[in-house]
Amino acid sequence: MASLGDRQRGLTLTELMVGVAISVAVLAALSNVYLGSRSAYRTNEALARVQETGRLALDLIARDLRSAGFAGCLSRGAQVSVYSNPRPAGLPAALRGYERATGFAYPAGIERLVSDEQSDALRIVAVDSTARAYLDGDSDVAAATITIRDNKAGFEPDDVLVVSDCERSAVFTVTAVQGRPIRLVHAAERNGGLDTPTHRISPPFKARDGAFVARFDSVAYFIGRPKGSKEAPPSLYRAGLVRTERVVENVEDLDFLFGVDRDGDGAIDGYLRADQVDAAQWDSVLSVRVSLVAVSAEAAIAGAAQAVHLRDTDGDTVIDGQQAGGDRRLRQVFTTTVTLRNRLP
Repeated sequence: MASLGDRQRGLTLTELMVGVAISVAVLAALSNVYLGSRSAYRTNEALARVQETGRLALDLIARDLRSAGFAGCLSRGAQVSVYSNPRPAGLPAALRGYERATGFAYPAGIERLVSDEQSDALRIVAVDSTARAYLDGDSDVAAATITIRDNKAGFEPDDVLVVSDCERSAVFTVTAVQGRPIRLVHAAERNGGLDTPTHRISPPFKARDGAFVARFDSVAYFIGRPKGSKEAPPSLYRAGLVRTERVVENVEDLDFLFGVDRDGDGAIDGYLRADQVDAAQWDSVLSVRVSLVAVSAEAAIAGAAQAVHLRDTDGDTVIDGQQAGGDRRLRQVFTTTVTLRNRLP
């Protein structure tokens, strides 16, 4: 018979195993909650970055599109001269699209994505109204120098500028900025056409005192990555006359549709791909529908490969679903329609 002093102390094996089992269950539940929270955080963070990328890319393209064809006080169809040697690159119509980038020359050092055979490219031509100066006295625009009142616009050598007195204009490349009063030096050995074949070169003219000088913009948007950098993210590039910039990373596809007024009544008759727009119709484009695919920087975010709906691939005017790659990156399509302000009545 056990005495009263021989009481049980500690835990039995059964109690210990029950305690361990409960602890393991609690730890597993906490781990599951943590992993779920971490996964949700990664997904939300990736989605936020994708949306930020898409909005920023659309805003940049839309801003330049709205100014397409802007020429200050110069009316459409007025005479324009080009003074430079060599002629500045990329001086076609105010707007030009390249379906699947066909006919588009990628800048040096940038290559097209190997996996991307459908991304479009776009070129926009306009006068930059935010950077301008005014002539200090009358000036013969065919002369070697043009004198301006000040250089608050920050004109530099290699800038492509336009000088206009609201009747005629000339485009030239700055080769030097000299002295006070400030003189813009440019080469004047050769002329070339500026816009469409109907915009012929005008004879040299004398711009009046107060005529404006502004930067001439010809920018192109396209998708690419640095040559030889296969691991670099696909990016939206903006190529100007002087420099090419990578403006938004993790944009992997780009599509443009052009709203064309076929009968001249000021209304859009339909949206066409760039390869469906005739050469004579580019001046009749009133709006551009821009679509792009933004992608997360990290892989294995989405539960499965996503089907992105971006473009009409078979010509039936219906946007077709395109299966994305198997990297399970988060993808989202962004679309906006931009009216060309300088084409409005």
